Amino acid sequence: MGSIFSKPKIPEPIMPPPAPVVGDTTTKEAAAREAERIRKKRGIASTIKTSEQGITTPPNVLKEKLGE
Repeated sequence: MGSIFSKPKIPEPIMPPPAPVVGDTTTKEAAAREAERIRKKRGIASTIKTSEQGITTPPNVLKEKLGE
């Protein structure tokens, strides 16, 4: 007796790219790009006006009834 459906095909495994060599120029360029990214991220963080605790003052909210 045969089956109605065929067996699923198993895809070939994806091989990761080879690891970079330590003395390679691409490694140095990647390190420079990462350092630049960290420097830019630090620049964005310096524009935040609150401290690590957040805003410590109570919110300025007036409670009013609808229509007043």
